[in-house]
Amino acid sequence: MRTAFSKTFINAVAMLSLTGSLYAQWVQQTFLSTENLYKVRFVNNHVGWVLGGSGVFKTTDGGNSWTRQDSTLGYGDALFALNQDVAFYSSSGTFAQPSPPWLRRTIDGGISWQTADNSYFRYSDFAFVNDSTGYAVASNQDFSSGILKTVNRGKTWQTIATRFSEIKYELIAITFVDTARGWALSYDAFVYHTDDGGATWALQDSLRPRPFLLPTRDIVFTTPDSGWIVGGLAGNMLIARTVDGGNKWDATVQAGCSLREVSFMDSQTGWNAGAVLGPPFILRTQDSGNNWQTQTLQPATFSGIESLFMINEKLGWAVGGTPGRVYKFDHATSVETWPLALTAPPEAFYLAPNYPNPFNAGTRIAYSIPHEAPVKVAIYDLSGREVAVLEDAQRPAGFYEVAWEGRDHAGREVPSGVYIYKLRANFQNLSRKLLLLR
Repeated sequence: MRTAFSKTFINAVAMLSLTGSLYAQWVQQTFLSTENLYKVRFVNNHVGWVLGGSGVFKTTDGGNSWTRQDSTLGYGDALFALNQDVAFYSSSGTFAQPSPPWLRRTIDGGISWQTADNSYFRYSDFAFVNDSTGYAVASNQDFSSGILKTVNRGKTWQTIATRFSEIKYELIAITFVDTARGWALSYDAFVYHTDDGGATWALQDSLRPRPFLLPTRDIVFTTPDSGWIVGGLAGNMLIARTVDGGNKWDATVQAGCSLREVSFMDSQTGWNAGAVLGPPFILRTQDSGNNWQTQTLQPATFSGIESLFMINEKLGWAVGGTPGRVYKFDHATSVETWPLALTAPPEAFYLAPNYPNPFNAGTRIAYSIPHEAPVKVAIYDLSGREVAVLEDAQRPAGFYEVAWEGRDHAGREVPSGVYIYKLRANFQNLSRKLLLLR
């Protein structure tokens, strides 16, 4: 079982350069600071937070603009957003200069932040099982760790477990699949499990007896049986998988990058991201990890991804690098939202300027129709030849957005140049120009 998994993953990595170009790219967004960025979390298509080296920042327009909300010091450890109003972050600063207070909470969307707990030096991860009940893993400067629980949306926290004699380093991540079953992971690859809502925790397995020893960074379960662990160090990538609820982990190490975070939408579709040395690295699977493909970042000239968060399989954000950067993955072909803050029903047919323009990897085209109509959005070259059809369907009144990745009907890359994109709805015909630069 372990051998088969390892061979499959290695073969998949070998295919990365062949399959990466088939997937949409992550495009850099404008950010108001050049500091290091450590964590990103969103609650919907528009509202999210980023944790940096000197503050926590919020967006309400999908990352197009950001506002600094609270000041931090040093390293941003953990960030979690329960909804548009309630969010948490932890920033431990440095060992020489801690950053009090250590765990901060907002209940008004970030207008104000208060201390929620200060019993630990570092809070590394959060997991909520419903609107009020959540868990956290935390540690002190001597690496002694604890698991905390809240039943009042994080207003107060109680330590529920502290005896983890096997580990030499701190608990680093936590995940739950329901109100009873959860897992906690240490930096040195020990896995602890609860099946009674955190009342008791037991050592379940460890990756340490394997023929390698690398730090682990994140753990996630998509079902009570299926879970993933990622990690690595200095150009070595670690991915481990369980199909029996964590009793046994099949792991492999591959040259690549140190993975920081793993995110799965369901048992089939997931992402990995990281890198300490070398270019940023994002992997995507759509078949439960049997194969992984690269997703490229534009531009890709910085030191790696620290965190990613996916709203769904077509929309997500990633942050990291020195200086810090925010990337957005938007692979939606039709979205009932607008790039601008428009909420009223449209009053006219409208075709917006594409963004970004000029572009290299992909661009988005927004439009509105005031009543139901057959809609066609297509790309044409300057000779009038139809290059690609992005939308061809009956649509109700509303705001929409489509994406073009610079490919023709057959999926082939088209050359650099000026192209025309047109909206046809009933008897309305609107068009604009865009510029593709390879």
